[in-house]
This record gives sequence, structure tokens and C-alpha cells, in this order.
Amino acid sequence: MTAAPTIRVAIPSKGRLREQCLDLLKHAGYSVGAFKGDNASAVVDGIEFIEMRPRDAAAWLKAGRLSAAFISTDTALESNVEDFPAIELGFAKSDLIVACRDADSFQCAADLAGGTVATHLPDWTRRWFASQGIDVTVVAMGGSLEGVCAVGMADAIVDLRETGGSLARNRLRVIEEVENCQAIFANTVDPSAEIDDLRLRIGAALSSPNAPSTSCCTSRSARSAALHRSSPDWLRPVLRWRCPAISLRPISWSIGPSCGSTRRSRNARCQRHRRPHHRPTPSSRDRPACAGVADRPASRSCR
Repeated sequence: MTAAPTIRVAIPSKGRLREQCLDLLKHAGYSVGAFKGDNASAVVDGIEFIEMRPRDAAAWLKAGRLSAAFISTDTALESNVEDFPAIELGFAKSDLIVACRDADSFQCAADLAGGTVATHLPDWTRRWFASQGIDVTVVAMGGSLEGVCAVGMADAIVDLRETGGSLARNRLRVIEEVENCQAIFANTVDPSAEIDDLRLRIGAALSSPNAPSTSCCTSRSARSAALHRSSPDWLRPVLRWRCPAISLRPISWSIGPSCGSTRRSRNARCQRHRRPHHRPTPSSRDRPACAGVADRPASRSCR
């Protein structure tokens, strides 16, 4: 009987981060087929990969029951494992910030002394404000941070910012940018040979010319723009129609000399050959040449 592996690596159980990590593992040469369904764990190349939330994975990594984990910088900070050996993966990037209402007079974190701060990272937030010599009350929350600050329940929030759109919608502004965050692969201080091999393969996948940069390291709009720049001129109108991030106005056109100008839409072309109400239907010999129309019965129109 084969002994159960003792090398355990956590991967995210759901969300975009999970798909990006699986894509990276695939390019590193690992089979990821077992993670496409509902399996909670699978053994690949002597490593037991376990699906779990990044927050839980960081806690188990700190407890020494995991050999490594795909997590993010903010979860590493919250679980106090930011000093563990880690590889920056280059995707799922965001900024850890302190924000308050636009109408408030706070200009920096020091102005929040005596105030209330809401966050999904309560342990790290307490440590950070204490290191700055600022006394605040920290309230742990799982979500809706912008809302409690916008209505005045919290004086400020500590949260992740990707685009800043949610802050703008709730009329919040940033007063401190604390940390740059991204996805990381973190492992214990004394890794096994299997983990060393996994680190080497991840590093090779990230630095390879065939690295999955367009699928796991960039946003959809960035991928669309890159595709548009690298495409020939004749294909770009199609890409502008297929990729809204490139052009907001789709292009309607036809190819061929069938019915006048190529800028006309299909409905406009077919309208010329609909049976009129004020004159008899012309014979097929009198009808203008139109691909897909001349071979049809006279009683049918272009559709």
C-alpha cells in the first residue's frame, strides 16, 4: 500500500484567484484536472493539494500543518506569516489603504486617534496602528466596509483597493497607502524537496516566454488591448466589435459587392429586395444579383 503523502499545499477553493493559481500550476507542469470538479483534495506528483479559503490556508500555514499555500499578501499580513519564504506571482494585485469620507477633515492616519476603524483584517490593523502610536478602536467586518464608513458608523476603513471605483461611489478618499498586495506562494522555513521542486517550477513558469500572462496575470481589458495591438489591420474592426474595452461603438459592415455600399447593415441590404406594395414582383431575370437571393423563390425575401 502506498503511504499517504505528508506534503500538503493549499490552493484557493473558489473565485478568480483559484482559476489563476490553477492556470499557473498547469503551466508549471502539474495536472489540474482533479480540481475542475468538487474534489476537496488531490495528490499530484507526491503533493497533496487541498482546496481551502486563503485566510484559512494562511492560518494553517502558521500552525505548521501545511507545507505551502497559494495566498495573498493581505492574508499573510493578517496571519502574521509575511516573513515566510514567498514567491510573488504577479496577479490579483491591489493596494491596502486607509480611507475616510470626502467631507471629513482627516489628512493622515494620525488624525484618526480616538476614532473607529472598520476592516476585514482586524489583527493586522491593530498591530499597524499600534506601531504608528495611534490609538483606535478596530471593528472586524466581513464586507460592506465602504457602506459603514459612508453613513458615519466608522471614521475610516482599512481595505483593499483594486480600481478605486467602490471608494468613489461611496464618496470616500484615501489618506494612507500602506501596502502593495498580490497573490503569493508561501511555504514554511524548512521546505521539503517536493516544495523546492514546486518553487522552481513555478519560477520557471512565471519567467517563461510562454507564461500564462494573458490568462492569469492581466485584466480582461488589458488582454483585449494587447490582442488588438498584435493583430493585423484587417482583423481590428472585428476585434473592436468583439472587445468592448477597445471601442465602445460596434462596427456593422458586410463583405462583398452584393448590395451596394459595404457599410450598409444586413437589414438595409435586404430591404432593397423586399416585395414592394405598389408594383408587381419583378421576375428573377430583372432582380439584381445578390448572394443568397437570386437562387431563392420569388415569393421569399432575404432574411
